Amino acid sequence: GHGVSPDDCALVTRGLETLEVRLDRAEATGLRLARWLGRRPEVAAVLHPALPSCPGHAIWRRDFRGASGVFSVVL
Repeated sequence: GHGVSPDDCALVTRGLETLEVRLDRAEATGLRLARWLGRRPEVAAVLHPALPSCPGHAIWRRDFRGASGVFSVVL
């Protein structure tokens, strides 16, 4: 059905309380990992919008305040 149980609503409410902390940590960890990978000789490129070497960095800086923990690696 389309109804949501009270337990599910309680879990969502509880998760919203820590959402900002979890997203901040994911952003910091993703950027730290992307920088580390960028220094590895096995890695040809790291595509993380917060890195100045990323092709879309200028657009990211213009339009966003933060990044997620998702990025790509070219080996």
